[in-house]
Amino acid sequence: MAVAAIIGTYYPAPDRVKQVVDAALGQVEFIFIIDNTPGTARNDHYALSSDRIFFYACNENIGIAAAQNIGIRRAEQCLADYILFLDQDSIPDKYMVSTLVNIWESLESKGYKLAAVGPSVKNSKDKRTYKA
Repeated sequence: MAVAAIIGTYYPAPDRVKQVVDAALGQVEFIFIIDNTPGTARNDHYALSSDRIFFYACNENIGIAAAQNIGIRRAEQCLADYILFLDQDSIPDKYMVSTLVNIWESLESKGYKLAAVGPSVKNSKDKRTYKA
């Protein structure tokens, strides 16, 4: 089972992106950072520390869906079984990916035809959890 994370960014804070990457890297096989920031984005801002992390600069704001499609095509080339969409503010919990995959596989084994599963979202400022 291979999971690829696609992290969409737009004028991101490099420290924050590094937090997202660090939280996801132990849970996924590949990470694709797709930067929608106009101008020339640079991957060295992120101190990328693995050959499983790939950076793509759009050099313009092509929109989140178009950026995600770039990541999807790259994930397909790497034969990913699952895709996890994140943004520059999404820091996944330690077991989030395995939990989501387990939920997917459990529901699929019961005959459900799925398009997506997702986590509850926790606001980092006020600690409120928004149910999926």
